[in-house]
Amino acid sequence: MQPNFTQRTVGLSMKIFALAVIFLSATLFTYAQQTKNAARQQSIIETKQRMMQAASRHSQIADNDAGRPNKVITASPNRTDAICATYNGTLSAGDPTLPGLRMFRDGVASTCAAPKAACPGTSGATGNSYDTYSFVNATASAQCVTVTLTNINSVNIFVAAYLGAFVPANVCTNYLADPGLSLVAPGPESFSFTLPAGATTTLVVNTVDPGDFGDYTLVIDGICAVLPPCSGTPAPGNTISSANPVCPSISFNLSVQNNPLVAGLNHQWQKSAALAGPYTNIAGATGNTYTTSQIVATYYRDSVTCTNGLANAISTPLLVTMNPATACYCIPSSDCTLLDAILNVTMGGVSNTSGCGTGYSNYVAANPPGVIPVFAAAANPISVTIDNGGGDNVAVWIDYNQNGTFEASEYTLIGTTPGGTLTANINIPGTALTGITRMRVRVDFITA
Repeated sequence: MQPNFTQRTVGLSMKIFALAVIFLSATLFTYAQQTKNAARQQSIIETKQRMMQAASRHSQIADNDAGRPNKVITASPNRTDAICATYNGTLSAGDPTLPGLRMFRDGVASTCAAPKAACPGTSGATGNSYDTYSFVNATASAQCVTVTLTNINSVNIFVAAYLGAFVPANVCTNYLADPGLSLVAPGPESFSFTLPAGATTTLVVNTVDPGDFGDYTLVIDGICAVLPPCSGTPAPGNTISSANPVCPSISFNLSVQNNPLVAGLNHQWQKSAALAGPYTNIAGATGNTYTTSQIVATYYRDSVTCTNGLANAISTPLLVTMNPATACYCIPSSDCTLLDAILNVTMGGVSNTSGCGTGYSNYVAANPPGVIPVFAAAANPISVTIDNGGGDNVAVWIDYNQNGTFEASEYTLIGTTPGGTLTANINIPGTALTGITRMRVRVDFITA
């Protein structure tokens, strides 16, 4: 968090500041501590090296429930067929959730040439969030429809098609097709199905794990949705953001409360520094949603026009505010399955004993460690005890300038050890801001 160092006089007339502390154990795996010996450590090192190589080849998050290897996603060539509809969506906390289980990901994509005989079944947990989209085959013959999902935030999401209505209580009711895989990487991932003449299909995009929210793009081609024309004055309602407040330069998605599936609605997103305006058009922001980022608080609204009569309405402006820097620290992906656990950190008279947890543990609000008193313009002793991981680096970052980012100038290498306790001094500069700030301790097999 941002330091607001308190100042008081001590024997050396130095500034005093306090650190809220976070311990981070960031490598690959966890075990209970065992007797240390050279052969075991060498085995751990070799295992870590193999796992590091494997991690570079594919994601550790499964994209299916059938035990198949994760699919390596490659970029799709430019399509020559018509794109009929593109939906930019966001799975967020305000979306409806599945009361039952999500669909089982069997690893096999549905195609028009090889449709699945039945729903693959169910799996996972209850409470997954979902969005739905519907369109009609208004032609006089059955058509092959292709659906392509792109994952904007690299969260784990899934899409399926239904013939007619979607029944949230049972994801196999009216099942039509699915890609067999969820998207962990950005993608894209495609599947296809045959839609009978005059039939309606409902596409459902859902999270694979409850609370794993993010943005996506859904493209439908092969047959164009036939939508009724808009009429009268649009009623976009409130402006909605997928996150608010936000962190600097981190993307969020804007949408409107009412976005009916009708043809002829033109959108123009606008922004302003003040509620009363003036509002300026955002170049290129002409979709029914808008993905952006910001570094200062900004008001947003959507100017919606029905081309059938040219009636216009504007959504209720929304102020998207900024998180304080203390709420924007990055949270690295980490665990400690190969004994890379931080067991104790002692500094400023405060000793905190810990285990692995999930690999990343936040002790800012804990007591101990609570707040650790340390001195600016002085050497501050620290000791870090780690598990017997076979040769690990230990390092500390302190956000001296309170900007919410751990920078290279705020880094101190404590040392390298196959396991045990390392001691060192952290030389905190006299220019460090006073008050409560954030400290991060990290152990890593390759580099701290």
